[in-house]
Amino acid sequence: VMATSLGYSLLYGTVLAPGPLITAYLKTISIPEGVVGASMGLGAVFGLVGTVVYPHLTKCWAVPTVGFWTIWLWASFLAPAVAVFLVSDSIGLDMGSDQNRGYVILTCVTVGRVWLWAFDLAETQILQEGVPTD
Repeated sequence: VMATSLGYSLLYGTVLAPGPLITAYLKTISIPEGVVGASMGLGAVFGLVGTVVYPHLTKCWAVPTVGFWTIWLWASFLAPAVAVFLVSDSIGLDMGSDQNRGYVILTCVTVGRVWLWAFDLAETQILQEGVPTD
């Protein structure tokens, strides 16, 4: 239960949540506000998809297994965004502009919400079932 709670807390400590930090960064690299807003709305829709997918996953696997795989799926969806920053700079790959990086981030974060919210449900269920009532 503690490891799950720690992982969950660290997720909310990131700048990948659709909040002021990522919005400010995207505005500084000239991503239009309409695109940022649309990606936040689509992220909510993808989150709803995660809530639909989650019960089907728990019918096939145990809740801790679903939590384990959904957090790794979320990380794999974010990997291209990390690669755009770390790998492209270190190997000298020209991404064209900072805007291209911004669009990669928006796409990865938006589509990855499916697995983030499925993990959120798994984590919540693990806490509800794993913490004894007093």
